[in-house]
Amino acid sequence: ISEYQHKFILTKLLRHNFGASLKSYNDIEGQFDTIYSIEALIHSTDFGRTLQIWSRRLNAGGLVVVIDDFIAKDVSETTAETQSDGVAS
Repeated sequence: ISEYQHKFILTKLLRHNFGASLKSYNDIEGQFDTIYSIEALIHSTDFGRTLQIWSRRLNAGGLVVVIDDFIAKDVSETTAETQSDGVAS
């Protein structure tokens, strides 16, 4: 998430039962029942490694939920569209 989104979660969002942090995908700490990745895994430099790390952070019976529009055929991973942070200039 962006710094703006992180600040919004911490200061504006009503009470909630989830946490958000500005860290590398591979630097999560703690144990979780569910890990949600929404439009984020595509930006990991190593999907397999990230999923392995996440799976080790799950409680027994835990679940990783990935919601991502992975890059379509014939779209380069290095184009501006796929590297954008979503912030308008």
